[in-house]
Amino acid sequence: LVLVVVLVYSGIKKFKDREGDNLNSGAFYAVFLTNGQAYFGHLSEVEDKYVTLTDIYYLQAANSLQQSDQTATAEKDQTKLSFVKLGKEIHGPKYQMNINRDNILFYEDLKDESKVVDTIKKNNLWSEQISQ
Repeated sequence: LVLVVVLVYSGIKKFKDREGDNLNSGAFYAVFLTNGQAYFGHLSEVEDKYVTLTDIYYLQAANSLQQSDQTATAEKDQTKLSFVKLGKEIHGPKYQMNINRDNILFYEDLKDESKVVDTIKKNNLWSEQISQ
Protein backbone atom coordinates (compact mmCIF):
# COMPACT_ATOMS: atom_id res chain seq x y z
CA LEU A 1 0.00 0.00 0.00
CA VAL A 2 2.84 2.40 0.86
CA LEU A 3 4.51 1.58 -2.45
CA VAL A 4 1.32 2.42 -4.37
CA VAL A 5 0.98 5.78 -2.57
CA VAL A 6 4.61 6.65 -3.33
CA LEU A 7 4.21 5.75 -7.02
CA VAL A 8 1.02 7.79 -7.40
CA TYR A 9 2.60 10.81 -5.66
CA SER A 10 5.73 10.66 -7.82
CA GLY A 11 3.59 10.39 -10.97
CA ILE A 12 1.59 13.48 -10.01
CA LYS A 13 4.77 15.41 -9.18
CA LYS A 14 6.36 14.49 -12.53
CA PHE A 15 3.22 15.68 -14.36
CA LYS A 16 3.27 19.03 -12.54
CA ASP A 17 7.00 19.47 -13.17
CA ARG A 18 6.50 18.81 -16.90
CA GLU A 19 3.83 21.50 -17.08
CA GLY A 20 6.34 24.12 -15.92
CA ASP A 21 9.04 22.77 -18.24
CA ASN A 22 6.86 23.60 -21.27
CA LEU A 23 6.85 27.33 -20.54
CA ASN A 24 8.89 29.68 -22.71
CA SER A 25 10.13 32.35 -20.28
CA GLY A 26 10.50 34.97 -23.03
CA ALA A 27 7.07 34.41 -24.57
CA PHE A 28 3.83 36.20 -23.87
CA TYR A 29 0.88 34.15 -22.68
CA ALA A 30 -2.86 34.76 -22.64
CA VAL A 31 -4.40 33.72 -19.31
CA PHE A 32 -8.18 33.28 -19.26
CA LEU A 33 -9.88 33.42 -15.87
CA THR A 34 -13.15 31.99 -14.62
CA ASN A 35 -14.59 35.52 -14.19
CA GLY A 36 -14.31 36.20 -17.94
CA GLN A 37 -11.22 38.42 -17.68
CA ALA A 38 -8.15 37.74 -19.81
CA TYR A 39 -4.63 38.96 -19.09
CA PHE A 40 -1.52 38.89 -21.27
CA GLY A 41 2.02 38.66 -19.95
CA HIS A 42 4.94 36.45 -18.98
CA LEU A 43 3.86 33.35 -17.09
CA SER A 44 5.79 31.40 -14.45
CA GLU A 45 5.28 29.18 -11.42
CA VAL A 46 2.45 27.30 -13.14
CA GLU A 47 2.98 24.23 -11.01
CA ASP A 48 2.35 26.15 -7.76
CA LYS A 49 -0.96 27.03 -6.08
CA TYR A 50 -0.50 30.63 -7.28
CA VAL A 51 0.61 31.21 -10.87
CA THR A 52 2.76 34.31 -11.44
CA LEU A 53 2.07 36.69 -14.31
CA THR A 54 4.42 39.64 -14.99
CA ASP A 55 4.54 42.42 -17.61
CA ILE A 56 0.74 42.39 -17.64
CA TYR A 57 -1.63 43.86 -20.22
CA TYR A 58 -5.38 43.55 -20.67
CA LEU A 59 -8.15 44.68 -22.99
CA GLN A 60 -10.60 47.21 -21.66
CA ALA A 61 -13.98 47.66 -23.34
CA ALA A 62 -15.76 51.00 -23.40
CA ASN A 63 -19.27 51.21 -24.81
CA SER A 64 -20.39 54.37 -26.53
CA LEU A 65 -23.75 55.19 -28.01
CA GLN A 66 -23.78 56.53 -31.55
CA GLN A 67 -26.63 57.49 -33.85
CA SER A 68 -27.31 55.22 -36.78
CA ASP A 69 -26.89 56.61 -40.29
CA GLN A 70 -30.29 55.20 -41.30
CA THR A 71 -32.47 56.89 -38.69
CA ALA A 72 -31.79 59.82 -36.44
CA THR A 73 -33.51 58.19 -33.47
CA ALA A 74 -31.93 54.72 -33.67
CA GLU A 75 -28.96 54.14 -31.42
CA LYS A 76 -26.64 51.20 -31.42
CA ASP A 77 -23.88 50.12 -29.08
CA GLN A 78 -20.36 50.29 -30.37
CA THR A 79 -17.64 48.71 -28.28
CA LYS A 80 -14.21 50.30 -28.38
CA LEU A 81 -11.31 48.26 -27.10
CA SER A 82 -8.19 49.72 -25.60
CA PHE A 83 -5.05 47.85 -24.67
CA VAL A 84 -3.97 48.71 -21.11
CA LYS A 85 -0.74 48.03 -19.29
CA LEU A 86 -1.31 47.03 -15.67
CA GLY A 87 0.08 49.63 -13.29
CA LYS A 88 -1.58 52.78 -14.60
CA GLU A 89 -4.76 52.26 -12.53
CA ILE A 90 -5.68 54.57 -9.68
CA HIS A 91 -4.81 51.99 -7.01
CA GLY A 92 -1.26 51.67 -8.45
CA PRO A 93 -0.67 47.93 -8.72
CA LYS A 94 2.82 46.57 -9.38
CA TYR A 95 3.62 44.74 -12.58
CA GLN A 96 3.12 41.28 -11.10
CA MET A 97 -0.01 39.30 -10.39
CA ASN A 98 -0.32 36.08 -8.41
CA ILE A 99 -3.36 34.16 -9.64
CA ASN A 100 -4.91 31.23 -7.82
CA ARG A 101 -4.76 28.23 -10.17
CA ASP A 102 -8.40 27.45 -9.33
CA ASN A 103 -9.40 30.69 -11.10
CA ILE A 104 -7.62 29.88 -14.38
CA LEU A 105 -9.67 28.26 -17.14
CA PHE A 106 -6.65 27.89 -19.42
CA TYR A 107 -3.59 29.68 -20.74
CA GLU A 108 -1.96 29.71 -24.14
CA ASP A 109 1.39 30.69 -25.61
CA LEU A 110 1.09 33.67 -27.98
CA LYS A 111 2.90 33.75 -31.30
CA ASP A 112 5.36 36.59 -31.89
CA GLU A 113 3.18 37.73 -34.79
CA SER A 114 -0.07 37.77 -32.77
CA LYS A 115 -1.96 41.08 -32.70
CA VAL A 116 -1.44 41.37 -28.93
CA VAL A 117 2.34 40.90 -29.08
CA ASP A 118 2.53 43.07 -32.19
CA THR A 119 0.64 45.88 -30.40
CA ILE A 120 3.01 45.71 -27.44
CA LYS A 121 6.05 45.90 -29.72
CA LYS A 122 4.69 48.58 -32.08
CA ASN A 123 3.66 50.90 -29.29
CA ASN A 124 6.89 50.37 -27.39
CA LEU A 125 4.86 49.20 -24.41
CA TRP A 126 7.39 46.46 -23.72
CA SER A 127 10.44 48.77 -23.77
CA GLU A 128 8.53 51.31 -21.67
CA GLN A 129 7.80 48.54 -19.16
CA ILE A 130 11.48 47.57 -18.91
CA SER A 131 12.67 51.13 -18.31
CA GLN A 132 10.36 51.73 -15.35
